[in-house]
Amino acid sequence: MTRFVMSELPSAQQLAEAKETLASSQQALQNISRKIDDAEQTLAEIVASTRCRIDTLTAERATLQREVTLALAYISPIRRLPQELLREVFLISFEHNPKCAWGHASVCALWRRIALSMPKLWSKIRLETTQNDSADTIRLWLERSGMVCPLDIEITLQVSPPASAPSIIKPRTRGRSHSYSYPPPLPSPPLSWSAVPVGQHGPVNITTAGGGLVHYLPPGIFPSTPVVVSPPPHSHSNHSSPQSNAGTSQSVKAIAHWGHIAMYYLTQQMERWERFVFRFDKSFPSISALKSISGSAPLMKHFEVSCSEAGGCFFDNTWSWLPTQQTRLPSLRSFTLSNMPFKWSCPMLSGSGLTSISIRALPISTLSLDRLQHILTSNSETLGSVSLSFPTAQPAILPLTPLTLAALNTLSLSGHHLLAALLDTLILPSLESLSLTLELSRNPEPLEETITSLLLRSHAPPLTSLTLAHGANNFFYATPGPGNGALAPWSFLNQLPMLTHLIVTHSVVEPLLALLAGPEEENNNQWLCPELTVLALRLCHPQSDGVAKLVSLVEARNPDLADAQPPLVAVGVVPTRLKSLELNDCLTVGVDVLGWLKSRVEEVIVIEPAYERRMMSRSPSYGW
Repeated sequence: MTRFVMSELPSAQQLAEAKETLASSQQALQNISRKIDDAEQTLAEIVASTRCRIDTLTAERATLQREVTLALAYISPIRRLPQELLREVFLISFEHNPKCAWGHASVCALWRRIALSMPKLWSKIRLETTQNDSADTIRLWLERSGMVCPLDIEITLQVSPPASAPSIIKPRTRGRSHSYSYPPPLPSPPLSWSAVPVGQHGPVNITTAGGGLVHYLPPGIFPSTPVVVSPPPHSHSNHSSPQSNAGTSQSVKAIAHWGHIAMYYLTQQMERWERFVFRFDKSFPSISALKSISGSAPLMKHFEVSCSEAGGCFFDNTWSWLPTQQTRLPSLRSFTLSNMPFKWSCPMLSGSGLTSISIRALPISTLSLDRLQHILTSNSETLGSVSLSFPTAQPAILPLTPLTLAALNTLSLSGHHLLAALLDTLILPSLESLSLTLELSRNPEPLEETITSLLLRSHAPPLTSLTLAHGANNFFYATPGPGNGALAPWSFLNQLPMLTHLIVTHSVVEPLLALLAGPEEENNNQWLCPELTVLALRLCHPQSDGVAKLVSLVEARNPDLADAQPPLVAVGVVPTRLKSLELNDCLTVGVDVLGWLKSRVEEVIVIEPAYERRMMSRSPSYGW
């Protein structure tokens, strides 16, 4: 490499030599660059050729893998399983998961064909939905259940705010997957509804708000999708997007008419109803669609319509549906209604031989006690479970008479204090579970006397579970003593030798803890409730010695196993150890007492009173 002295001026000879060197270097550079380009081109051709070969081999491998997969699938033992046995497997799966048919139908063509040919797999409708979802899923479910299989329907509607955006449902994709999806929704439901006569089985034309026409067919003769005749176009006077306005309008109006579409599909198959359950959290725009639940349902054994929100539904005096009509249901055995209108004299309640009645009345209900008793009297020979919750009640118009419910084993009364007068008329020789949640301040006599009288009239029923709760009004000022409704003496517990579960709410509990802590002379030196295993105290008024009495109770019934010291034996009876203890917003036990309780009782649940929880949140060293 030629070196140039840059610090000196070059001579003519040096300039000539430099020019010759430059020319030769430039020629050499061009030659080397040409060789590099040739080598790179050769390398690119080799890479392209090799990549093409690799792609060819990869495609061949994929083809062979598919062939291997198909071959393995073809020779797999499941393909040798006769279709009769596969149907039995589907039926066993159906008993454990009523929605399994959707998964079976998405595995392969054979399984889908078999699942669609078995109406029984589609006879249990289990649907959790919102008004934004298409009600046409119900139509598809009913269509696949055929026209003969009895229907077991359970629908839970989560009411969404009207302004919420419609949910997005991904379309089904074919292929192998461990999960499955419901079928895609059809176009938006009709936007305005016209009443359809009950029993009509032909096509139904529904006119939309914009003038369009939608043809709907009842289950069994549905087309794959509704036929929509679009209305003529119309102009928009505002500057907003027509597509946006149309989408919002469709969503809001679809929400407003979801119930009508769903109930239309369901009531067309009402003669096949064997069990009908419809639950919703609050009133919704199309709640009047429930009026279409009317007519004959000869197979129905269980009927339930429940609203979670007591004040969320408004009903006028003209509300007419199955629980208010004179329709007899010969197979009905279970009736559940929550915050919905009904008539005490309807055949559903008075002539069906019900085994279970559960009614949570509307706040505006003013049913008298004699009419409540009429409901029980009409089913006196068959009733096994009764739950009545009435915020308001009226005194009896006709005299109340003693009523024996020989088969009743579960009773729950809650609400107005007058329900205690209804309890005073009942004779329940088979009663096993009793729950009373009555207002305290207006009860004219101690609830203890009501319970004592019930036990005496019923000749010591085998009661194993007792729940007592007074109304929350003024419960902090309840003091032991006759005439105030407080359960201070608890003398009736000596009549419950088989009691295993005791739950007490809104009451003074110190006297109870003292009585359960061991035999006393006033109880003939006998243990009260020797079989007690579960004790729950909730929202009870604490006193200064409450924790000490609680510790004495646990010490007596659950002695330390390490000391091998058995509980005190009284009249040959050894009490059963407590297995569960709950203190909910009742006593302030502290960390040390809580640890001791957990060492004696298998399950301990403690929720400190609200003011104690605030103190614990400020002190990081205080807690469990």
